Amino acid sequence: MHLRSYVCDEDVDVAVRVILESFINTQKASVMRQMRKNFDRYIFVNRDHNELLLYLLKQLVRDQLHYERARHKETTLSAIGIPESDFIEKNFLKKRFKFWFKMVGNSRFLKEKPVQKLED
Repeated sequence: MHLRSYVCDEDVDVAVRVILESFINTQKASVMRQMRKNFDRYIFVNRDHNELLLYLLKQLVRDQLHYERARHKETTLSAIGIPESDFIEKNFLKKRFKFWFKMVGNSRFLKEKPVQKLED
């Protein structure tokens, strides 16, 4: 956001995004996921593609951690695996980021390394 003497479309988009994110974050987890799916076109408008991909990856990591903790009944995990196919198959990823993967031009990477290990 910038301080200006006029309002532009970007300012309105940011305001709508802030309001929606604030409201969605106050909801229960199941409602939150559904609301994010319903309002994703307003939340992710004019965002940096890397920021969106990072958000997607964090969401997948959070879901995988939840699954692994429930499965093994452990509170700490040293590593988890997330297939890149899960990353690519996300609904809004298919719709909005096909051009991003083409732009990167690294489809060979996606085929050769289906699972990446993330470390702190």
